[in-house]
Amino acid sequence: MPEQWIYWFKEVGMEHNAILGKKCANLGELTKAGFNVPPGFALGIKAYERFMKETEAEERIQKYFEGFHADAELVEDTPKFDEASKVVRGIFESINIPSDMNETIRNYYAELCRETGNENTFVATRSAGPSSHPGQYETFLNVSGADDVVRHVIRVWASTFNTRSIISRARLNLPLHYDPIGVAVLTMVDAKAAGVILTVNPINGDESKVALEAGFGFGEAVVSGNVNPDRYLIDKVTLEIDEEIISEKNAEFAYNPETREMEYKELPQEKRKLPCLEHNEIIELTRISKKVEAHFGCLQDIEFSVSMSRPFPENLFLVQARPESVWGKKKKESVLGKKTGFELLFEKATTPIKLKTDNKTGQTAEKSLLKDKKILIVDDEPDILDTIEDILSECQLVRATGFDDAKGFLESEKFDAAILDIMGVNGYGLLDIANKRNVPALMLTAHAFTPDNVVKSIREGAASYIPKEELERLHDFLNDIFIAKEKGKSPLVPWRKRLSDAYFKTKFGAAWNAASQEFRDVLKASIQASER
Repeated sequence: MPEQWIYWFKEVGMEHNAILGKKCANLGELTKAGFNVPPGFALGIKAYERFMKETEAEERIQKYFEGFHADAELVEDTPKFDEASKVVRGIFESINIPSDMNETIRNYYAELCRETGNENTFVATRSAGPSSHPGQYETFLNVSGADDVVRHVIRVWASTFNTRSIISRARLNLPLHYDPIGVAVLTMVDAKAAGVILTVNPINGDESKVALEAGFGFGEAVVSGNVNPDRYLIDKVTLEIDEEIISEKNAEFAYNPETREMEYKELPQEKRKLPCLEHNEIIELTRISKKVEAHFGCLQDIEFSVSMSRPFPENLFLVQARPESVWGKKKKESVLGKKTGFELLFEKATTPIKLKTDNKTGQTAEKSLLKDKKILIVDDEPDILDTIEDILSECQLVRATGFDDAKGFLESEKFDAAILDIMGVNGYGLLDIANKRNVPALMLTAHAFTPDNVVKSIREGAASYIPKEELERLHDFLNDIFIAKEKGKSPLVPWRKRLSDAYFKTKFGAAWNAASQEFRDVLKASIQASER
């Protein structure tokens, strides 16, 4: 009898990581623990293996790669990998799944439709690797009907042959023709709002707080940083909301029934500044996140969705939970390191010399060029702006907590530089304006600290990019920009010395291996362009 390859979420847990992939195993663990998770099922690694071995897929793909020659370290060979991806995905998606697997997936989907009470219920098909590869494979939302579910399961498998994945395997000397993953088939929530929760303050590592961000519609808008979310900081003990920032949300990520595609839909003016969550929903989500943290025994990064059709609190769904990746891996420190803001200012005021050594890179910093420089600082968290003012006390600083105010300042005043948050204030939109005004911009981020955002910031013209956990070194990163300008050099050269490959590998692990070549290519092109 064939080995089992398909499971209901309620049948599995964390112990099934290796056979289902982490995402599927975590969804199963949440379901079994009694959390409100949309119903669904998982195809394990064995399903991928059966498809490859019981059809002509493995043989045809392996034969293609036997004649494939390209160097993953050479930029000029990237088009070869693009072409390989196109060919192999074409092969993969042209092959019919074995008939018994086809029938089984259809039967599971039919049972899911009965459980949800909807004929042709909408589902998401999501990749689930046995090791973490965030953003590397593909997800398809609002898939409906048995034919499309089967087709999109195959498309998720085929995404293991996108260009980025092939290059990653080539660099790691792994087989190019084979990369088994699981697939989660998860009922879609009719989301009025969605977002993310961290069971720690991401700015300073305070584990007594819960940080929550949310926007209208589906959660991809918040996770990607394409929409300014509402932001909350809640006390875990008292359940009081310590901070509440209602952002101007220009759009929501929603399903278009005419095109059957997900797309960004512009919100009416009167809805943009309304909170997307009720206070009782925020408090209940905080309670739930504390229970998730207690269940898994570590800080959590949680994705949630709020149904528009169900009553509270049954409308609150968890759609993912995983260990928090920054503070959960290191000892907590203040955002200013081991010293208080006053200690740093006192040290600065009583130090007679201009030269100092960067304690993380060993570099000797050059003289400060920051005195009296006019800097626009933009962040939707006032405490971050306060900290920046402490660190950059020798500069003339102009504060903004939202996109519109910052845009107005950039377009009406002259600045020597700008420091821009990414997620809370539409930082990329402000970066575009800064570039047009010839204002060098340093991108500062907590939640958007991902390989994709590192690459995107450099590609779109940022002069520097640092995570908020490196805020204590802001003076040096900003000073580098002015020193490079004085020398006619790109500011990305000294930035690269401060944040090396080893730094990003430590932070992102395998995800950085997949993104590092694209990063090097974009960085090289940006440096060459700025020094012409």
